[in-house]
Amino acid sequence: GTNTRYEKLYIDLDRNGTVSFSNNSLYYKDVFINYKSPTAANDNVNITGANTWHDLRVSSPKVILNTTISAANTFDTLSMPNATSFTFQSNVTQNWNAFVTNGLCDSFPTYKSSTAGQQATLNDLNGGITGISFVNIKDIRVTGGTWNASNVIDGGNNAGINITAAASVTYYRIGGSGSWTDPNRWSLTSGGASSSCIPTQNDDVVFDILSFNANGQSVSVTSPLTIRNM
Repeated sequence: GTNTRYEKLYIDLDRNGTVSFSNNSLYYKDVFINYKSPTAANDNVNITGANTWHDLRVSSPKVILNTTISAANTFDTLSMPNATSFTFQSNVTQNWNAFVTNGLCDSFPTYKSSTAGQQATLNDLNGGITGISFVNIKDIRVTGGTWNASNVIDGGNNAGINITAAASVTYYRIGGSGSWTDPNRWSLTSGGASSSCIPTQNDDVVFDILSFNANGQSVSVTSPLTIRNM
């Protein structure tokens, strides 16, 4: 019901699964969500109600999360695993003191508004400095504090964010057959060591004589991708 206070809430998921919070006017003191699956997968955390949170902390060794926040919420600390993508309700303000997450060079997550061309507002109640990197940001307005965003893809219509665009990198395919998204299959030199990153839309890709080590090898692409040059 509404105006209910939850002191501590622990959610452990042995397998994948969507976690949703749909009620309004609740106070969550401490919420801990732990995705324990050892298998790489994608899943969702959905917050559709307007509530007040002390801490919302999500951990996951393998599951990549898409988090959707569709109403005005206030967090003391919002902590998500690195590489989490966020969709924030357009024309709505989210408040927090601490935003703890980041991108990874092998998985640029997206921080965006729910409606293209309309900003979502993220208000830092602490008025401090938040550093983020390796993310794709679009239609986001930051108030109250300062966001320093480095090595990011600027999707446009952002405000209150100091953006340093990701530099263009040339990646060489290595290691024979495998998935395009396997960071162990991309090097910064021909036939070199793994870079532990994957190409983004800012980057160039090279396939050469050292990319494959046998006839009939291939690269698996399971979703649309964008790069600068090949």
